[in-house]
Amino acid sequence: DQCFDTVGYSGKLVIPAYVPYGGGMHKVTRIGDNAIHSCHSLTSVTIPETVVAIGDFAFWNCTNLDSVVIPNSVLTIANEAFKFCTKLKSVVLSENLVVLGDCVFENCYSLPSLTIPNSVKYIGSYLSLGCDELKEIKIPESVVNIGSDAFNGCSALEIIIIPAGLTTVEYRAFKDC
Repeated sequence: DQCFDTVGYSGKLVIPAYVPYGGGMHKVTRIGDNAIHSCHSLTSVTIPETVVAIGDFAFWNCTNLDSVVIPNSVLTIANEAFKFCTKLKSVVLSENLVVLGDCVFENCYSLPSLTIPNSVKYIGSYLSLGCDELKEIKIPESVVNIGSDAFNGCSALEIIIIPAGLTTVEYRAFKDC
């Protein structure tokens, strides 16, 4: 549960597609809960196409992480996966993403834009709470629900594209925008 900082890791992290274990090679399909949290020296991460899920708090509080590309194999990004990644400036989400959990990008102060892929139907609560540099949000036609406080505190928000099929915008979704 501790970050690579404890062994002097810094910079770019390339997660392997396969790892040796018990005399064989095993496919990496998930970045586990708390896997790389609080790794303050991490600046970027490369996730292999074998990964289908990113767990709760996986990159939580990686304060110098500035870019991440989520491969199209990823279907789920769980709660608070990138919360407090305060220098995160570039996020490319999987085009096949189905689950975008709660608080995924909360307090990612440096994030300027966010494009939700067409495969997402529900935007979790507190998704980008407090992202005060977020200027543009693109929400696809597939989204039918925006969770409570999803974009609360995004005070720089200038452009938001809301789909025609949206049926529910929960409490304070755009408060203080």
